[in-house]
Amino acid sequence: MCLIVDANRAGVVFRVPPTADFKPLWRWLLGKKGRLVYGGQLAAELSSVGPAVRFLKEWRRTGRAVLANPGDVAAEVSEVSNHCRSDDAHVVALARVTGARILCTEDSDLMTDFRNRRLVPPRGGKIYRRARHAALFNPPACGHCRGCHGPMKGS
Repeated sequence: MCLIVDANRAGVVFRVPPTADFKPLWRWLLGKKGRLVYGGQLAAELSSVGPAVRFLKEWRRTGRAVLANPGDVAAEVSEVSNHCRSDDAHVVALARVTGARILCTEDSDLMTDFRNRRLVPPRGGKIYRRARHAALFNPPACGHCRGCHGPMKGS
C-alpha cells in the first residue's frame, strides 16, 4: 500500500517531530511496508516545501519514496482533468499511474475526486487526515502498488 501526500499537507506531514495526528503515518512509513509515491506536478509543488525536499531525497535513496515517471503522469492528467471536480487532476493521475490508494490532504474537492471509483478505479481511494485513520495502513491484504515495486528488502 502506498501513500500520496498532497502539497497542502506537506508542511505538517514532514514536520519534525511529527504531531500526534501524523505519528502513525511516520511509524508506517518508516516501517517495513510504508512507501510514498510522488511525481509530475506534485513533485514540483513538494520541491518548494523545505522539509519535504530533505525527506524525499533521503527516502528515495532508501526506497521509502518512489518518483513516478513524469511522462506517464502527464499523459494520465490529460485523461482525467475534464472529469475532476478539484484543480488537482495531477494527484488523481498519480494515483492511477502508480496504484497508490491512500492520500493525505485537506482539500475537500480532491477528497471527492480521490474517492470516486471512476477516477481512481476499481474502488476509489482512502483519505488519511488524523491519527484515527491509522487503520488504513494495516488492511487485511496490504498489497503494494505498481509504483512502489513491492515490499522493502528484508520485509
